[in-house]
Amino acid sequence: MIEELIEESTLKILGEKRRVLAHRIDEKEESLSEHAEKTRTVLNYLIEENEKPIRTLYNSLSADNGLEVNYQEFLTILLRLGEFHDVGKFNPIFQREKLDNDDFADMEIPSGLELSSQHSFVSSIFYLLHLYRNYNLEENMPLLSLPFIVQGHHTRVKNIHEGEYGIVSLGQNEKFSNHLETFFYLCSLLEDYQDEDIQKDLNKLRDLYKKFFKALSSQSANLSFFYNYIYSLLIKADFISSSYSSKPLTELENDLEKFDDGIDSKLFSEMKEGFEEKQKEFEEKTDESTLNPVRKEMFTEAMGRLEEGLENDKSVFYLNMPTGGGKTHTALGLALSLIKQTENDRIIYSLPHTSLLEQNYGYLSDVLDVDTVNDIRTIYSQTDISPDLEEEYLEKVLTHDDFFNYPIICTTSVSLLNSIIKFGISDKYRFSSLANSVIILDEVQTFPAEYWPEFNYLLNELSEKLNSHIIIMSATVPSLERLKSTRNQDPKYQKDVHYLIKDTENYHKKFERNEIINGIKKINLSEKESLDKLTNYLEDVSWGNFEQNKNHGLIVLNTDERSREVYEELSKKFKNVDTFLLNSTVLPSIKKEIVKMISETYEGDELILVGTQSIEAGMDLSFNFVFRDLSTLESIEQVRGRCNRELEFEKGNVYLMEVKQGDKADSEKIYQDWRLEETEKILKETKMEYDIRDIEKYFDNYIQRINEEISKKIKLNATENINKWNKMKFEEKDNQQNEHKNVFQVDLMPENVNTFTFFVEIELDKSHFTEDELQHLSSLEKEENGYELMSDGKVDGGKILSIYRKELEEIESEYSERKILKKPFSSILSKFTFSSTVPVDQKEIEKHLEKEGPYYVIPNQLVEEDGLYSFEKGLNRKFFQKDDR
Repeated sequence: MIEELIEESTLKILGEKRRVLAHRIDEKEESLSEHAEKTRTVLNYLIEENEKPIRTLYNSLSADNGLEVNYQEFLTILLRLGEFHDVGKFNPIFQREKLDNDDFADMEIPSGLELSSQHSFVSSIFYLLHLYRNYNLEENMPLLSLPFIVQGHHTRVKNIHEGEYGIVSLGQNEKFSNHLETFFYLCSLLEDYQDEDIQKDLNKLRDLYKKFFKALSSQSANLSFFYNYIYSLLIKADFISSSYSSKPLTELENDLEKFDDGIDSKLFSEMKEGFEEKQKEFEEKTDESTLNPVRKEMFTEAMGRLEEGLENDKSVFYLNMPTGGGKTHTALGLALSLIKQTENDRIIYSLPHTSLLEQNYGYLSDVLDVDTVNDIRTIYSQTDISPDLEEEYLEKVLTHDDFFNYPIICTTSVSLLNSIIKFGISDKYRFSSLANSVIILDEVQTFPAEYWPEFNYLLNELSEKLNSHIIIMSATVPSLERLKSTRNQDPKYQKDVHYLIKDTENYHKKFERNEIINGIKKINLSEKESLDKLTNYLEDVSWGNFEQNKNHGLIVLNTDERSREVYEELSKKFKNVDTFLLNSTVLPSIKKEIVKMISETYEGDELILVGTQSIEAGMDLSFNFVFRDLSTLESIEQVRGRCNRELEFEKGNVYLMEVKQGDKADSEKIYQDWRLEETEKILKETKMEYDIRDIEKYFDNYIQRINEEISKKIKLNATENINKWNKMKFEEKDNQQNEHKNVFQVDLMPENVNTFTFFVEIELDKSHFTEDELQHLSSLEKEENGYELMSDGKVDGGKILSIYRKELEEIESEYSERKILKKPFSSILSKFTFSSTVPVDQKEIEKHLEKEGPYYVIPNQLVEEDGLYSFEKGLNRKFFQKDDR
């Protein structure tokens, strides 16, 4: 009868045939069979387009876990997921209350049954029984994971060992018992599902699952990758088919190609032509800089080593090049070569910071000369979207963003890696799009080193299972060899990467462009001296450089608060010197403006930029001299990469200092003590003249400290954690507390309870907005009476926030409508927002600022030079510490 329900959307219940719906939008109804057919259609298309990873997974499961069904039967079983995933919606309460289906209006429901929210669980049990009654599951145990995919298709990837669906502990878990009661009630409405037969089947399945769990290998990632991948395909198919619920199947079939958008031969030819033009331009400039021949040499070696790696079936590559060596351009050349020689048809480029992301996007789109609407996309929380798109197309664009469905993608490292290591539905939408892709992970020194064994293992397994190639890059991590053995990693899980540069030391020597002058200057600030000791030192040394015609200086401090204080004082001291501030509290639009001004400043004009570590990596600016408050060695090296970038001088000057106020150094507020200790050890041993071998030694010491000390604070060592992945023991909620549980868990970002997001109610010049954004604001002005969002060339942030809140409140619950509203607003609102840590708790913030959604709103009256916020100086944290507010 369940099969008939899937095919016909009708059930004969209490002597009467009743229609079963899957969706209702306004007055438009979609039957269960229509939705099942659409989901199967999309799932079938996605499977056909990803035949190689599907077949690889099938072969690996057959060899490793025991899979006796043939490949065609295997595909049929997967397609049945699309048919069965929503059969539980025939629940009378769901039909009556959720879908307003009159056919179920007269049914009497037993009291005490919570039926309306259990359709995924019920669907999973029916799918499990279908598998059990049609296949020998004892000879095909990997199939026992599939019902959990159905059960979690609206929430997250399920930990198959725990949770609601505890088939092993049948009847013992109270929540599970309630679900099972629901299931048996629904079975009583069907003619061919008898309680006694089902109970016998479930008892046999209970024993079978015990064998399955016991047989799960801790040494193979095959089943776990299969489970995550098929989950991703199903939720993607379900989402797409649901978005066509009010449209005919034929329209969906005509649109299928849009949902697996890769690099075709025509686009590849255009990309290759654009890249070759840029490469020719570089080669013509070889003689213009003493570093250009070195860049060309590194590019040539990396391309040659890639060929070597491919001949030896390597799929994960490591590129270490000195800062300023042309890493982005080289990575693009490598990616194009991989697209040409393999079946990969997508490029995903990830970076740690959104500011670097936008810069990278600009470079790629310019060099490749591709369509910036259809072919390349930046994807992160504040991605711009054209608001003049018709609503129907707009929803599809949002879907493409969720699914990483573009030929070329620029995204954050967190967005990319979370699709692997996190298990919520929003993360897993993107997981299947990693298949058949060239994945570039840049600036890997920002990843938490203590979790590198897991990254190393999973990235290698992903490339093998999903037919992908991965390029890992850094300017400051010479080798990944020791990293992958961190936290007592078992050698069997240590995967090799193919190095694209053999003699990194040789190239780093050629890029020696500066030296550290006079050791580490110790500056201890007392209450009496205030900042004078520090700013006087900075002023004196800067003037000494100006006198040598070294006119552009960079000062990198460890905290936003210190950078603001120093900027204020130096602005007074340097009367005729252009002085700028860049820290995390400066609005993104202002940051762009400052970077542009600095890049256009004549080399003979004196300027000083004060900032924090957020400007270390990726900023394509060169300074003649640099100050760095003490930090970790890799951070110091990043800042050195900003000094004398193009060998403007024979040597640039780098100055290290340690700023203290009382007993605690500013560096200790940001970095772990042991990392600072290892840094100072190397600086002392080398007398400030460290090289790439010393950086490698630093990482060796770093890893030893992790193994001896830090690993004790993490519940699972690397081997145990990977075993959890392989056995599918996944975290059940995204929570920092998972690190204390017996589940696979990796966190990219440490939780900081004192981080807040602020919205500044100011007016910004129209020049900070795109044409699409201004057009959207104009349309809002027409729709909303009494709201003048733009006047005198300015855009009013406070009024925009007010309209956004008003429109959001008017949309009751429709997910896609809320998302369509939020997306065009997100890039506009981002111009007025920043996130930062503040040394007070949430209650203290809320005494002074109102909260609107995720934002603490800084009203216009508090935006002034010495107020809570200023354009020039960013956030004034001392505001929250005053007694006389």
